[in-house]
Amino acid sequence: IGGPTGQLLEQNAQVFNQITSNLASFK
Repeated sequence: IGGPTGQLLEQNAQVFNQITSNLASFK
C-alpha cells in the first residue's frame, strides 16, 4: 500500500504489536 494511508496502517500495526507484546509480558 502506498501513500499516507499505507504509512498510517504501518504505524498502527507497529503500535498494535507493541501493545500485544506488552500485554503478553504483563501476564
